[in-house]
Amino acid sequence: HRDIPVPALLTVLNAIRNRRRLSIRYQSLSHDEPSNRDIEPHFLANDGFRWHVRAYCQKRNSFSDFVFARILEIHESG
Repeated sequence: HRDIPVPALLTVLNAIRNRRRLSIRYQSLSHDEPSNRDIEPHFLANDGFRWHVRAYCQKRNSFSDFVFARILEIHESG
């Protein structure tokens, strides 16, 4: 059981509802250092262990799943 931080959850839900872009600082397992990402969240998902944000990633130019626990910072983008 892993909880989603309420402020992050509210930010993501607001972005989904209003079709807004978010800027996040994300710690990927494939890189040692966190990276900045601009994402367009579409929905939340749970795999039974973790909560994910399914979003279009501007860096990858494709949809990706972002694990909430690895989102270090989150805020609305211009």
